[in-house]
Amino acid sequence: MAPKRIFYLFKIFLVYFSLNFGSVNVGATDANEGDAEAAVKCDACMLIATKFSKSFSAAEERIRSVRLSDQQSMEATESVCDSQWVNYSTVMVDGAMRLAGPDTGREASVLDGGDNVWSHRLQDLCDELLAEVTSERMLYEAWASGGEDALEHTLCRGVGTFSACSSDNFGPWPGDDDYDDYDENDDFDYVHDEF
Repeated sequence: MAPKRIFYLFKIFLVYFSLNFGSVNVGATDANEGDAEAAVKCDACMLIATKFSKSFSAAEERIRSVRLSDQQSMEATESVCDSQWVNYSTVMVDGAMRLAGPDTGREASVLDGGDNVWSHRLQDLCDELLAEVTSERMLYEAWASGGEDALEHTLCRGVGTFSACSSDNFGPWPGDDDYDDYDENDDFDYVHDEF
């Protein structure tokens, strides 16, 4: 299929989902309705989209090219989930729990002590999103055609795995939330598992 045709099909796909699925107002999440962590899950998904966007931009700058090859886009994509997700926690904002830390616009609380859990949760969510996309190239094409907003829409405002910002009941965090097996002082390699 010609690249132009794929691009137009992708745009049609985005328009279809934007017309058929609303988005949750993460600022107005009520703990009594739906998932009390809906805003945090949406924040986590949007953070991952931001990280993908930064990775694609850095890769294009590094190779001084307008477009990345399939291999380069795959490496840029996988490097995001392989990176260390440190210095994240939750904070209360206008009565709702929100994710805080680098690239969230909110400063993480050092008193939270949840950094180890959040590093694993964010990496698990990144791994799950990456495992569910059609291809790494699809994420790059979304970014190339619409920037970070298109990535957020693709990863966070769809259905199923991609509904962190379009559903008040996204479901449980991916992976096992029992991270007691990990010792913070151990060399955790931060490399995501291939699915």
